[in-house]
Amino acid sequence: MMTSIQLPGKNRIHPKKPIFANNRGAALIYLISIILIMSVLGSAMLNLYSTSTLSQVSTNHMDRAYFMAESGAGYAFPLVKVDIESNGTYDDSHGIHNQTFILEGGDGNSDEEGRFHILVDDSDPDFTLLTCVGTITVGVSTDVETKIVYRMAKTGPPVVLSDPVQYFSQGP
Repeated sequence: MMTSIQLPGKNRIHPKKPIFANNRGAALIYLISIILIMSVLGSAMLNLYSTSTLSQVSTNHMDRAYFMAESGAGYAFPLVKVDIESNGTYDDSHGIHNQTFILEGGDGNSDEEGRFHILVDDSDPDFTLLTCVGTITVGVSTDVETKIVYRMAKTGPPVVLSDPVQYFSQGP
């Protein structure tokens, strides 16, 4: 009769080791993943922040252009009214029709100056149109403009004829 002898280590059934049983380097993978996620979130936040800042700046310039047009109207109303009241029609005795008035920034910064342009149309017998365009120069080649048209009845108070129209224009 034959007896079988089992040698140690031979023919022993070993359970299979999982492929990822060795955890060396796992912390580095997690660290790289976290850095990547933080980078994506940071760049998204930077984009939102810069968009918000530019929106605030352009709103500020549009408001300034609107007030520049309002300033032109405030300057022109009494002069046009005096002309109309004196002889019933506008005769441009003050020389404001088709004129541009330039106002430099209060701090002397010539990069951001404002101006308003006045147009007077007295072709209608019942009312006079007063158009004021306020402009803010931003930087070297960009202008922000607001146009407001007023209708001044030959008798009675002036009335705003249209909503302000705001737009950007690029210079040369």
